Amino acid sequence: MLEKKIGNKILVVTENDLGFEGILSTVSNKPPGLWLCKAEVVTLRSTVVNPLPSIVNRADKNELFIHLDTVQRVEVI
Repeated sequence: MLEKKIGNKILVVTENDLGFEGILSTVSNKPPGLWLCKAEVVTLRSTVVNPLPSIVNRADKNELFIHLDTVQRVEVI
């Protein structure tokens, strides 16, 4: 299913307050994971007033591999 989204910008949430945003370049089977290019580490915050997490901080990364065991949610932006 994720192979159809190659080339799209995605947000991968790995913890409640941490995620990665970038362009999906490859989906691998062994080891199962995602390769992102032009990636950024993002910090997410939610409040009682606004329970939907929003991005509050970004830090640049170049290329990044994310193992699917650590992924909680994937969003296409």
